[in-house]
Amino acid sequence: MLDGKTAHVVSEPLKKDLRAKTLEAWVKLGNLTQGGGAVMEVQTLNPDPDKQMFDAIVFGEQKPGF
Repeated sequence: MLDGKTAHVVSEPLKKDLRAKTLEAWVKLGNLTQGGGAVMEVQTLNPDPDKQMFDAIVFGEQKPGF
C-alpha cells in the first residue's frame, strides 16, 4: 500500500515476455479535482525510445473529475 504522495515502486524486470495481461488496481482518491496519474504501468525495456511500448491504468487523464 502506497501513501499516494511520495511513494513510487519499480519492480524487477520480468523473466519472460508478456503475451497477455490483466491489470487490476484499487484506488481511493482524496478528491476528484486532481489531474491525470498512472496507477500501474507495464513497459518494455528497449533502450531505443522510439521502440518502447507501455500499457497503463490511469485516472483523470483528460479531465479532472472523470
